[in-house]
Amino acid sequence: MRLEKATLNDKDELQALVLRVSEAILKPYFEGDGWTFYLATINPSVESALQDPNFYTVKLLCDGELVGFAAIRDSNYITQLFVEPSKQGKGLGRRLLDDLINSSFADAIELKSSIAAVNFYQNNGFEIVGEEGNHNGIRYVPMKKQLSRQ
Repeated sequence: MRLEKATLNDKDELQALVLRVSEAILKPYFEGDGWTFYLATINPSVESALQDPNFYTVKLLCDGELVGFAAIRDSNYITQLFVEPSKQGKGLGRRLLDDLINSSFADAIELKSSIAAVNFYQNNGFEIVGEEGNHNGIRYVPMKKQLSRQ
């Protein structure tokens, strides 16, 4: 397993990974037209993360195969964290999350967790900091992790 910086050259493969994970795990948690709205955001959000200098992006490869992708904006806001469904539960999400945290110089990291990922983030030190929200049928839970900087 190895982590590498994700670049614009990886765009198509990363977008396909995000779609696979979303269909397999996230889709049941959308309401109304949320799934349709979300599908329209996948490609632009991945491309933006890869192009915008305010993002740090990383991909995880296992035997040369893409199995994970993560992105953090402004060193303090996680926008993406996806692991191939068949590879979940093996510590790969934690590895990506640790890399994002280690790349940060902020005192805290925030995110809007999908309903499906709340337990993952809580198990990794994040706390729920607000009520469940819904934006265009996309349900989320605001979360935050204080970082100890010494």
